[in-house]
Amino acid sequence: MVRAGAAQDALAVTFDGPLAGARVVLAGDSTCQTCLDVAEALPRHPRAADVALLTHEPAAAWPDRITGALQVVTDHGAWRQIAHLNPPILMLVARGGRVDRLALPVSAADAAATIGSFLGSPAPEGDADAAHAR
Repeated sequence: MVRAGAAQDALAVTFDGPLAGARVVLAGDSTCQTCLDVAEALPRHPRAADVALLTHEPAAAWPDRITGALQVVTDHGAWRQIAHLNPPILMLVARGGRVDRLALPVSAADAAATIGSFLGSPAPEGDADAAHAR
């Protein structure tokens, strides 16, 4: 079982298409406040170019400040693979599309720390919420 705020290795999920590259994927729902908070914080992370937002909704459901900063992927097949988990869900996806690591962040600071652990980079400087998580 995956707990909120915890990371799990080797989830039996594989994505194809735009999610299959080596990258971090945030799965979220635009009606989830924590998803919005995490999605807004991700562009401040030094490795934000490696992050995609997976959703079951059209990109237009998300605020412009998020869709302008993150690649939004609407993929119902990919969403169904992780729909049994409560968003937000952060996943480290390998080049072949396999999810190597998964975490259920409970805040933007938790998400920044998780991305840092996934990609080996620090939380963004000057982010009080992220600094609190260090």
